[in-house]
Amino acid sequence: FGSYVDGSSLQPPCPPRARHLAQVPHESPVMGWQTLSASLQRWDRGQPSAEVEAAAAVEELLAGGDDEEALRLFAEALDPSLSGGGSGARFLQQLAKTEGAKCRCDAVWYGDTIAYGCKTCGLSSASCICVFCFDAGEHEGHDFYISRSDYGCCDCGDVYAWRKSGFCRHHPGPRKDRDPAQLLPEVTRRRAQLLIPAQVKRLAQRF
Repeated sequence: FGSYVDGSSLQPPCPPRARHLAQVPHESPVMGWQTLSASLQRWDRGQPSAEVEAAAAVEELLAGGDDEEALRLFAEALDPSLSGGGSGARFLQQLAKTEGAKCRCDAVWYGDTIAYGCKTCGLSSASCICVFCFDAGEHEGHDFYISRSDYGCCDCGDVYAWRKSGFCRHHPGPRKDRDPAQLLPEVTRRRAQLLIPAQVKRLAQRF
């Protein structure tokens, strides 16, 4: 940018917001997590001012980490316990096993795998479901068969591949009268209102 007569460098004017950020050192991941968890706990207790603090802490933490780290922090903050140390991943795994949490099965297989076909339930000759969903469904008296598949995915819960009468109890398919969000703990639903916009903003800035 050039230099003054005394040799000092010329720099473009710094906006007020940028000057403020330049003066505030970034917190370490540990300190940042402590700040976030403390503000989320205050917000959980109904302190309105904590919302601004939590939103700022979320953006600060997500901005400094890579994709894997950002996803880990996102999960940790959704965990009602806020205990950290990998509890977020365990919390999400437990949610995935909650009955009704998934409207359709997400099982995918590669290699020699046993799958079930059912001419009574399947909407095409390629339709099939995994063993878990077959055992959890009602197929007594149906025209079903066992096959070995090199690759494929389970169609349980998919209204375009499987009849609703053949869905298992874990995958009821899309239902307008049931909101899956209600299966989440209330505190997780509230925190998601802060965390999801911050994650979307981060991704939009990156891409």
